[in-house]
Amino acid sequence: MNFDTTNPLLMLIDLQNAIDDPSWGVRNNPEAEDKIQALLKVWREKKRPILHIKHMSTESESKYFP
Repeated sequence: MNFDTTNPLLMLIDLQNAIDDPSWGVRNNPEAEDKIQALLKVWREKKRPILHIKHMSTESESKYFP
């Protein structure tokens, strides 16, 4: 199987405010948003493809409920 590595895709999954809900406890990656923002900036400057995947729960009690 051959993969084209000349134009890699940046895939961002479940980067939503729900991760900051106190019910999840203390986060182990408090600098994640800053690092992701810096990576996104570079990716956009290079006009490389970006895929955002948003978790949208159907459970009304879920932190990911729209």
